[in-house]
Amino acid sequence: SSVDLVEASVNQIPPRLESFRNKIINGDMQINQRGNGTAIAGTFTYTTDRWYVYCVAAGCSYSQVDTPTGKALEVIPDSGTVNQIIGQKIENVNCRKLANQTVIISGKVYIDDATGVTFNTNVYSAASTNVSYGSKVDFSSDLTSGEYVSFSEQVTLPADAVNGVEVDFSFLNAGGRTIRVTDFQFEEGPVATPFEHRPLSVELAMCQRYFQKSYNLNI
Repeated sequence: SSVDLVEASVNQIPPRLESFRNKIINGDMQINQRGNGTAIAGTFTYTTDRWYVYCVAAGCSYSQVDTPTGKALEVIPDSGTVNQIIGQKIENVNCRKLANQTVIISGKVYIDDATGVTFNTNVYSAASTNVSYGSKVDFSSDLTSGEYVSFSEQVTLPADAVNGVEVDFSFLNAGGRTIRVTDFQFEEGPVATPFEHRPLSVELAMCQRYFQKSYNLNI
């Protein structure tokens, strides 16, 4: 009957995914207002919008690069770098429902040579509003040389996650390698959903809430 056909058609339509489910901003590295550059060891340096790098023992270079499907943040740690960290802090106003909740962290990671490299994801919650990040949960993922590898992991956050969350992606013993990261997502629930591609104008506005840059106007 016609009713049966309508019901069958409706059942074939996948449910719409919730908008703005990704707590990470600029997870696909599309916005890069600061440009490319270098970072010295032991210094937090902002790269593509909302993202920082931190290098232990030596520095690194960083740049926005093309991928087959979009953009990525490329980081090349100097020889001697023992831990290359790429991270983002998620503001407390975006974490109000995260106390004791299960979240999924996912993304895509490329490295030209994975030999001897350990890739860890570390999640910190803030002891007070947006500061004193202490409580930690973490997990490790495998990498494959010369390929983009997708990963996802379920994490249960502590109660103080409502104060803000910091996520960093750590590459141990990656000095001299080429690392590229993209499509990072941090979402509520037990299942990793496809990466949320927000309109570029929306993502830019979200980035500009935090971005500040000064200019020498020679006045």
